[in-house]
Amino acid sequence: MEVSVTGPQDHEPIIFTFCLNRARLREAFRREGCYLLRSNLGPQPPARLWEFYLQLVEARLSRWRFQKPDSNEWHPPSVFTSGAEFFIVGRVGALMKIRPFQPEDEEAVTSLWQCCDLVRPWNDPRKDIRRKLRVRPDLFLVGVLDGQIVASVMAGYEGHRGWINYLAVAPEYQRRGFARAIVAEAERLLRECGCPKINLLVRASNHGVIEFYRRLGYSVDDVVSMGKRLEHDDRAA
Repeated sequence: MEVSVTGPQDHEPIIFTFCLNRARLREAFRREGCYLLRSNLGPQPPARLWEFYLQLVEARLSRWRFQKPDSNEWHPPSVFTSGAEFFIVGRVGALMKIRPFQPEDEEAVTSLWQCCDLVRPWNDPRKDIRRKLRVRPDLFLVGVLDGQIVASVMAGYEGHRGWINYLAVAPEYQRRGFARAIVAEAERLLRECGCPKINLLVRASNHGVIEFYRRLGYSVDDVVSMGKRLEHDDRAA
């Protein structure tokens, strides 16, 4: 269903357009736990317009009910925003809070990375954290749900390209839209830095992660990845 509304009254006329399809939402909730809705207001809409747009979306969604997994309860989906995008969430009762990493998060974050099989002998996770805290620590994000760290992403920007590393979501919280949400927040912060393009590395055999990034608009570049180690984490000091 496509909805077009002119408003708000205290602002110059503007047409708000969004398309919500119940079947599409249901399939997105089943597959990923969330649905991404991009607004037509540009990357940084005025706060008054954004608030009005959000009210329109929530009013439309409030008429629908979706069944929670393993439950007979039916609830309207929840909505949260990042930049100029809405994440319509159907599977979670509480919303994940995204904030910068804090030093006291180290144990929980390294445990999360281990659970997600991101740790390798040649990359000491604690050393990686210490290095990151010296360079743009504001781009190192964690997702918190009910006081527990359930997601992370380590973004970076050196003035030419942005990078995404250590994207992780606890296995029991995957396919609920948390990865999309924390990546969107990292993208928003990189965009604010003036970053024109984001690069990332995925193992060629990790087809699920490759498909995840494709759905977020990433594509495979025709390049060869090369590297040179300046420090060797797997060697004794």
